[in-house]
Amino acid sequence: MPITPAASNGTFSVTVTRPGTLGTVRVGPFDGEWSARGFVHALDRSVRGTGAPDGTTTGIAPYDPRLPHRCVPALDPAELARQMDREPDQAGFPDLFTRLVAHCGWEHAARAWLAARAHRGHEVETMSPPRTSLPSGAVHPPRHEEARMDADTIPTHITALAYTAPGPKLSQNDTAALLAHFWPAIEEHIRRQAAAETLSSPGCPVDGDTA
Repeated sequence: MPITPAASNGTFSVTVTRPGTLGTVRVGPFDGEWSARGFVHALDRSVRGTGAPDGTTTGIAPYDPRLPHRCVPALDPAELARQMDREPDQAGFPDLFTRLVAHCGWEHAARAWLAARAHRGHEVETMSPPRTSLPSGAVHPPRHEEARMDADTIPTHITALAYTAPGPKLSQNDTAALLAHFWPAIEEHIRRQAAAETLSSPGCPVDGDTA
């Protein structure tokens, strides 16, 4: 009967090496080798097809605090909300939500993400400075707040697809809240795709001429 070698103690990083000029991303720190290997296994098995460029490889290495790292996602809503604020949505693979799925699985990740977004939205509302009275005729400057989609605006015929979708089952309410987060990015992608197809179609005016 083969004996599984003991895992090394200490602190480790997960390395995600992307092809070409995209370079290597480090995630960590992880306490213990098994924790890091479990994250790599989940990243490879569960979420690799959701955005990793072809040729991406993963591995583990001793943690080096001198090197930049992406954080291990928190499960506490307040801390996860702070991680959302610190990491741009365009960070690339493995983004924060992808790492969260690898860290705790699809179902727990979806619920943790929604809880963090709810906490984040509550903080925006409670921390917004009150509008003070201005002299007669003066106009309040516009507030620059993040636009938030309302889950109630997601069509029910779309949320009903949750019951036929593969993978972990979410309720229609959870599906609506999750879609409300991604909806602006999806709409923007579709608009850009439609614009590109229109410009490339025969007969489309381009700088006063036709394509």
